Amino acid sequence: MFKVGQQVAALMGGLGREIDGTYAEYTLARENGVIPFTSALDWDVLGALPETLQTAYGSLRRGLHLHTGDVLLVHGGTSTVGLMATALAKQAGATVIATTRNRQKLAAITKDGADHAVLDDAQLAATVRQLAPDGVDKVLELVGADKLIDDMQLLKEGGRACLTGSLDGCWTLPNFSPFAIPTGTFLTSYGGAASDLPVEVLAAVLSKVEAGQIPVQIAKVYHGLAEAGQAQADLESSQDVGKHVVVL
Repeated sequence: MFKVGQQVAALMGGLGREIDGTYAEYTLARENGVIPFTSALDWDVLGALPETLQTAYGSLRRGLHLHTGDVLLVHGGTSTVGLMATALAKQAGATVIATTRNRQKLAAITKDGADHAVLDDAQLAATVRQLAPDGVDKVLELVGADKLIDDMQLLKEGGRACLTGSLDGCWTLPNFSPFAIPTGTFLTSYGGAASDLPVEVLAAVLSKVEAGQIPVQIAKVYHGLAEAGQAQADLESSQDVGKHVVVL
């Protein structure tokens, strides 16, 4: 599968968790976490894509079993995974409702193709019910596990809610009862693996990015390891929409 000079994308595969790791000019990657591709896109765009794509694609396919015609709620729509999930869901023929806690970022959601960009405030549930009176088919939860109970109340019977991210840092539900899951709905999660992103899917998405059919929002590009600290600080500020990419 691999040859000298082959372009490849290496996914996290536990880096920063099971495996120690940080910014580096060179690294070793496990073969089962590396995906080959061929593309003429610039490396700032290429660097923004694979991990986000794998997480979004895996969440929609394995976690939510997204189908054409589904109504999907993306809770955390201005996160990079949320933006990619919106773009992929629209390509798949779903109707997308995506949220943000920042009114100034609503336009960024519709830029990636969401049908409805809504403010994540105290009126969120009422707003979603106005847009989908019969309930939504799927919810992709990227804000936190503490939002899942509310998510499930928005599902129609047979609907699925999937926890993939935790922007607020909440990964668990204390004293959770399975009876909190409304009868006939489903609760799952997605952790991700490189094998969840087929080579042909990465190639197809890269082609659509090149053709302008799938947008890739990049907040800032940094050059060299000397700028990695600033990239980390900007990322944690949550002021910008899109990926922060360090190009070596």
